Amino acid sequence: MKKIIGIIILALLIATTLPAYGLLNYSESDIKIKTTLNPGENLRFLFFDWSLRSYRFYLPQSYNGENSMPLVFVLHGYPANSNDIMSYTELNEKADDEGFIAVYPNGGTDLSTFFYYFINYGYWGFWGFYWNCWDYYDCDDVGFIRKLIDNFQSEFNIDENRIYVTGWSNGGMMSYRLGAELSDIIAAIGPVGGSIGGVWNYWEDEYSLLSQYIIPEPENSLPVIVFHGMNDSSVPYDGVKNPETEDILLYSVNESVGFWVEHNNCDPNPQINISDSGNIISRTYTNDNRDSDVVLYTVVDGEHEWFGSSYSPCEISINDIMWEFFENHPKK
Repeated sequence: MKKIIGIIILALLIATTLPAYGLLNYSESDIKIKTTLNPGENLRFLFFDWSLRSYRFYLPQSYNGENSMPLVFVLHGYPANSNDIMSYTELNEKADDEGFIAVYPNGGTDLSTFFYYFINYGYWGFWGFYWNCWDYYDCDDVGFIRKLIDNFQSEFNIDENRIYVTGWSNGGMMSYRLGAELSDIIAAIGPVGGSIGGVWNYWEDEYSLLSQYIIPEPENSLPVIVFHGMNDSSVPYDGVKNPETEDILLYSVNESVGFWVEHNNCDPNPQINISDSGNIISRTYTNDNRDSDVVLYTVVDGEHEWFGSSYSPCEISINDIMWEFFENHPKK
């Protein structure tokens, strides 16, 4: 059935995208939009695990194929798509300034949800975290990202020690998961407005019937920088508990950060810095080697936002601070 569905979707998308994007070139499992790969935005499709997946990527103006470049994955929230997160984060401008390739994958979905969101909103899907794609929609998001990394390394001159992941909301949750499951190839992660685990759609009455998910223990230590607004109502800063049983329905920011502090063997007593306004609090947890820092930026009056973009003005810029952190933390 998955094979039939995949073929149907593939045929439909080929029919709709050929006029807009030109010829398609099928190479193994990678269905590539045939472009000149000049600097700028590119759209591609990937037939992976009998599902048609898609992704956008931005090639900075300075890319010439001679010098290796970092690779930064940027994961969208729910419900949303790669174009939404590309516009919202404004990371393409940062990619041009600093010289990295930004990749914006689309999350997976089942057939009915795909057509509903695609027809009504243009949304492509969601990530296998929290809204349990791996349980309910049977798609391998971790394998999909690993495949994309392999593809980029084979086609472009990628610095294999500088592969990073960030994401917002549902994408922030998936960033945590990828950091845990791909710690062998990812250098650092930067979740924004996410959590390490919880119960799928915890706000429903039937949440007690659903299983809880939490990211697995990574095989390797991993530098982590986290951004979260204290007034976030979508992914609450203090998490969510079952009011009757006190069971955790959504892990808090402190629990999420604490997971990595413990795993990276960091000093549990952070260096704390508070901005003059009192609105920005940073906590830096270091280990003896100072190679797997965990940093938390709390925006006291912040909500569910990508701080510092033109959509969410703030005295700090996620793009600036996160990129500086990534630059200082290549793969060891």
